[in-house]
Amino acid sequence: MSQQPTNPGQRYYPPNTPENRHIRFAFDQLYALHDEHEKTKSALATAQAQVKQLSTKLAGPYPPGAGPTDSVLLGVPVQPIDTNTLADATKLTFDKKNGVFVFK
Repeated sequence: MSQQPTNPGQRYYPPNTPENRHIRFAFDQLYALHDEHEKTKSALATAQAQVKQLSTKLAGPYPPGAGPTDSVLLGVPVQPIDTNTLADATKLTFDKKNGVFVFK
């Protein structure tokens, strides 16, 4: 039986004998597959980081609850409100602190 490598980064191969050539070939394929897997994992991690970075950039200047699918008046978002709670005297005002229109 062959010895295990003393260095964890070193790759194991059986002794180089004619009987072991098929095993060595299988080890070559296995190590190539492992290397490709490691490259794919690295590429995936990089892509995920880029997507996360891009998604934070695309969040936009709008405060929470006033995204692209919410109402916009003259390019300024209108804060969502439950229409059942609106009263007759409710006014639409601009909130300078948050940069949105608010029903008050």
